[in-house]
Amino acid sequence: GIIHSDIKPGNIFLKKSGEIEQIKIGDFGMAMIKKGANKLKSKNIKGFTPLYSAPEQKNKKGTYNEKIDIYACGLILYELIGCFGTNAEKYRAFDYLKNSGKIFDEIENKYKEECELIKIMTKKDYDERPSAEEILGNNIFKELGKIVNK
Repeated sequence: GIIHSDIKPGNIFLKKSGEIEQIKIGDFGMAMIKKGANKLKSKNIKGFTPLYSAPEQKNKKGTYNEKIDIYACGLILYELIGCFGTNAEKYRAFDYLKNSGKIFDEIENKYKEECELIKIMTKKDYDERPSAEEILGNNIFKELGKIVNK
């Protein structure tokens, strides 16, 4: 029920407690609590990170929901598998994805399944993006769970 609104690598932390590693999200300064299935009205909010923001966050006259966080997570997943050497490479790859809905061939050929997930997570229309539950049900995460839980 919480919309973070500023998911980015700098707000994701790894915490190790004994043998268990956890991923924690911080900086809830822009977070909102969503009640019910209502969509929230976009407003002129300052402070979110434009590079990781969903298209509807930038549209001051539209609506949005929790899927702005799904969009940002899709970009972060792309950044993780892309292993971009410079910020310029990352910006170019993100722009290409945001404008065309496509991922560079050299990355897609190596990470086909992950790229398909990234493309649906970063759909321009938030109604076409998957929910968190659908993402966690994806084969990528099922396989990862088997590896992590060994």
